[in-house]
This record gives sequence, structure tokens and C-alpha cells, in this order.
Amino acid sequence: MVKIGFGSSLGASFSKYDRDDHEGLSPEEWRRKYPQGKGIPTPYDPSRELSRAICKHYGYHRVGGFDIATRLAWACWKKDGPMFHIFATSNLQAYPWTFARVSKFQERLARVVDGHEYGKCHCHITPDGKPAYSERYFYVGNFSLGFADVEISKGEFGHINRHGELAYDARYLNVGHFTTSGLAQAKDANGWFHVDHFGQPSYSRRFLQCGPFNNGLASVEFMKKKGDGVERVRRCINSRGEVIDPISLQVLPEDNE
Repeated sequence: MVKIGFGSSLGASFSKYDRDDHEGLSPEEWRRKYPQGKGIPTPYDPSRELSRAICKHYGYHRVGGFDIATRLAWACWKKDGPMFHIFATSNLQAYPWTFARVSKFQERLARVVDGHEYGKCHCHITPDGKPAYSERYFYVGNFSLGFADVEISKGEFGHINRHGELAYDARYLNVGHFTTSGLAQAKDANGWFHVDHFGQPSYSRRFLQCGPFNNGLASVEFMKKKGDGVERVRRCINSRGEVIDPISLQVLPEDNE
């Protein structure tokens, strides 16, 4: 039997961002050559060719989402058909049942839809295909630092732990995933902000938009006075919600009024 599998080095990620990936151009030269990201050539990804080879050899319609920790990938037999996970070494099905939809394993848990996509039928499974907990939600996100974002009921969001238990009592209009800062995005009736693992706001201010924290900074958007009117601006904040200069890290008084 021909052995084709994600166990080879081709299963690794080739998306590293460096000068080799950008034709040897500096960031400024790259932006001038491809203004607003238009016309950027698709990078060569050997894992795509590997996926196509596995599909052709084993009869799958699509294969992807290889996870190094569990050595599992997702697969399906036909377009829009039931999905499942396969072993990276043998490319055989990892468990004897299927789901309406599955995702890549992250922190050894994978999101699945067990039933109608728009019902309360979303949960996580372990590598053996069994539910990680008994509760079902309207939506579940990937686990990040031991927590996953979920839609508890229609329009009510929060986070759960690995046992499927709600991490806190608060309910929000939307939430994001936790980053290494220990904070996640959240939205209430007054706007966007960040919360900790206990669901407590990290600061009192609210924004029109806010992104996840990365290296101690998060991007935000808010309205600022300009002459006789206002304008929508984008700035960076620290974990205390203070608008700061991303280079000097100094607080900007004029944007914190």
C-alpha cells in the first residue's frame, strides 16, 4: 500500500512571514508593489498538494486541519457531507461515527456540530470522537488557554472551561477568544471592551470596535472630536484601556478624555 500522510514534514505550516516569503522585498517595497494587498501571489503550500494526494488515493472529498498534538486531521467523503477525523499516519477514520461539521483540534479538543447547524447542537469532542461534556450550545469557538467562547442562548455569549462549564455568570452580546494577555474581547449594550477569565471588565471605557491583545496592545476604534464635528479614529490601548502611542507606549491624554 502506498503510504501518504500528514506525518511527513509536508504537513507543517509554510506561512512564516519573512523576506523570503516576500520576494526579498522590505515591508515598504512590498506595500508599494502590492498596494492594499491587491495582486499578491498565492504562496506555495506543499500541504495542499499532500491533501489532494490523500483525497485521490483514499477517496476523500476534502482533507485538512492537521493537528500536530493529536496527529489528526478532518475529512469528508463528499461535498457538504458528514465530516469526521482521520489519523495522520494511516489516513483512516479515527472513530466510527460522523458529525454534520467538525473543525481542527486545538488544545486537544475540536468543535463539532452534532445535528442541525442552527440548533443548540454545538460542542467539543476529544480525539476519540466522544463529547468532552454533556452540555450543548448554539455556537462554540476554539479553545484558547483553557477557555472557549460560546453562544449560550440566542444573543447571549460567554466562555466555558474544558468541562463545558460556564466560566462566569455574566452574559454579553458577543465575545472573542482569550489571548496570552489573559483578556478576551466582549461587547455589551454600550460597546466593545475586554474581560478577564472571571468575566470582569478590564477597564470601564467602551469602544466602537476592539481587537484581541497582541504583545500587550489591542487596536480600538472610537469617535473623536474634530473641529465642530467628530471623526472615527483607530488607536492602540494597553490592558488598562488607556489609549497609547504604539511606538513610545506613552499614554495619549487627548485620546483619553
